[in-house]
Amino acid sequence: MVTSLEFRLYPVAEVCSGFAYFPIEAAADTLTAYRTWIEDAPDAISTAVVLRRMPDDEGTPAAVRGRHVVMIKVLHAGPAGEARRLLAPLWRAASAHGGPLLDELRATTFAASSMGGTPARHLDLFDSVGDEVIGALLRAAEQAQTVEVRHWGGALGRPGPDAGPVSRRSTRLSVIVDTVVPGLAGELRPYANGGSFLNFMADTSRTAAAYAEADYERLRRVKRAYDQDGFFRIGHVTR
Repeated sequence: MVTSLEFRLYPVAEVCSGFAYFPIEAAADTLTAYRTWIEDAPDAISTAVVLRRMPDDEGTPAAVRGRHVVMIKVLHAGPAGEARRLLAPLWRAASAHGGPLLDELRATTFAASSMGGTPARHLDLFDSVGDEVIGALLRAAEQAQTVEVRHWGGALGRPGPDAGPVSRRSTRLSVIVDTVVPGLAGELRPYANGGSFLNFMADTSRTAAAYAEADYERLRRVKRAYDQDGFFRIGHVTR
């Protein structure tokens, strides 16, 4: 139960935001480069690599309409030129098979920026991503509409005192798949860190995985004290 929220705001005059699209043949090279590139990525840049089957409709740009692509999503709190410099190694890997097919990165205001999202029919968190995981994701992309690999870390991975019950702060990457792919969960399970994140999780049987064990026990004590009748029982609730 949330009774209050406190936000600290920061002035951000300009950001660089948008998507760039590359041929799907670059997927393996891009994901391999991405797991190394994130190690030096500053907190000011947020990225994701997405393997996606683009819609074949008039609302999709002609350059990528109906194509299976590698999409790099970017939101950088700084000038576009600085974002391009930071992204250069990743761009080189993604361009190994031609491209970009379409580059929509641009300077804009924070209010007008967007990274979009992927419906999470499957979610796993990873402290590291090896070749076995990349291989599983490439196979999943043959069946799924969207496979998204998103960089975590930053301030989330450096919690201060009383930082709340979010667990698995060591997480470096999340994998979200918008389609149920038979066998994928079993392939990824040996390499995932076992955690989860409520915002991206549809499976309410895994709610406890989003918390550290001690934090979840504290939430259970609150539940027993204030909701003995189980009034709050829909969605991600403490059991």
